[in-house]
Amino acid sequence: MKRFFESLLNEKGYLLFFSVITIYWLLNYATYEFVLTDSLMYNSLYGQLPEQYIDSAITFHRKWAWVSYAILPVILTLKWLFISAFIATGSVFMGFNVRFKQIFKTTVASEWLFVTVGVINFIVLLFSNAQNLEEIQRFNLVSTLSIGHLIQGVEGLQWLVAPFQSLNILQLIFVIALALGVSVVSNEKFGKSLTLVTKSYGAALVIWIVLIAYITVSYA
Repeated sequence: MKRFFESLLNEKGYLLFFSVITIYWLLNYATYEFVLTDSLMYNSLYGQLPEQYIDSAITFHRKWAWVSYAILPVILTLKWLFISAFIATGSVFMGFNVRFKQIFKTTVASEWLFVTVGVINFIVLLFSNAQNLEEIQRFNLVSTLSIGHLIQGVEGLQWLVAPFQSLNILQLIFVIALALGVSVVSNEKFGKSLTLVTKSYGAALVIWIVLIAYITVSYA
């Protein structure tokens, strides 16, 4: 895995950046074309909305789908900057000799974990023969592996389901990947890098969970 990271980090930064975004674009397109089809959306909304509203909702979604493609790079860039800023701040206090550019590149390289899981998840959904959004959710690997999924049926904890979707096995692997990348670019021991990432990225994740919990409670 260390060699894999070294090979990724040897690539030019812009190639890493655009390759991740391009694959996400392709995944989004394929998902909406072959998984979240009009018929599946119709089955999901049938009985909840009048038919004319369902047709309008599907038409509206198709018309403005390009917006999701436009804002995706912005959202991903903000996410990577946010994570990198926390790690860079922690690195100063822990005496790491590493530049922000190197940390940012490591964060983008670590995103390949989610890209890989996204591809696997798409393949699973493609062959799942799901007929509505509820069935799609059951086959969603990220949701299934989260703490939010475990507490979904617990009475009184429904407000924690959304924020705790972020706590899953993938986040643990992501932390390890980040630590490995930081270790490579800073020439520090993996254990020290893991401590840095756990404290800094952990703090960022806690802020994110609290924010989602607040939004969930406020607008429930």
